Amino acid sequence: MSFTFSESFNEVAAAFAKSQLEFTAVKKNRTVKVQTKSGGSYTFEYADLTAILDMARPILAKNGIAVTQNASIKRIDTGAPYIVVNTMLIHASGQYIMYAPLEFPADGQIQANGGTITYLKRYALAAALGIASEEDDDGNAADNNSVQGDANGTSGDGGQPKASPHKLASEKQINTIIRQTKIVGEKHRMTEDEVLARFETDYNNLPKITSQRASEIITSLMEAANMKK
Repeated sequence: MSFTFSESFNEVAAAFAKSQLEFTAVKKNRTVKVQTKSGGSYTFEYADLTAILDMARPILAKNGIAVTQNASIKRIDTGAPYIVVNTMLIHASGQYIMYAPLEFPADGQIQANGGTITYLKRYALAAALGIASEEDDDGNAADNNSVQGDANGTSGDGGQPKASPHKLASEKQINTIIRQTKIVGEKHRMTEDEVLARFETDYNNLPKITSQRASEIITSLMEAANMKK
């Protein structure tokens, strides 16, 4: 994840380094059931945005750092709406670290957009703080899968299933790769075949890749989609 600094950044950098030494593993606190488009279902556990903030905020605050995230909608050259999430760490000295915005296609439904925003915030925050994630990064709400909440009656932020090193990629993962491949191709003026060739695969081979490999490709595609030309 790329980022920019304030003109001086010695204090915020030192404070952030101290904070990272104190970070602990974030416990998974949600269990959800996902109904796929094909009619199947699966369940998984994940740590939601609140869990990450509950762990990180007190430590950041102790070192004089506040974290802020905001979401907006922008339209790209084709006119398609995109959700944009910005993440910034602000130090008491006024110095800051601003991370590159994370973008994802907007949905026509408010509820779906809300889930996407929360997911992007969680994804961006974990990346900004350097917190290891054990989940796939292929999004549920963005694929229009139906997510049923846990015992608390909430679906949280649409956490992602744990990747398996042997299980084949799911339909959801393949659809996400296809969608992100088109986005990256349009943004960087590449054909879809050229984009997939970077990962030593093609459309015909996607059903044969593992869930873990699919997760890696999705993460790389999302990063490429947010890179400046």
